[in-house]
Amino acid sequence: MKRPETQGISASILSYSNKGRVEKEPFQVIGKALEVTVKDDQNKKDIPAFWNELNHNGFKIL
Repeated sequence: MKRPETQGISASILSYSNKGRVEKEPFQVIGKALEVTVKDDQNKKDIPAFWNELNHNGFKIL
């Protein structure tokens, strides 16, 4: 399994409500990327292993 890299993006929220347009301040979003292959069903091993690691370690490894 290829080790996931931390990914970061900047996002802002723009929504419309009965009060009109509402825009929020930009904020950072982080996550983990995982690149897998479907060859020999390897993805069926790598994806559960990825989730198990996150469930065990959380994002402490970022």
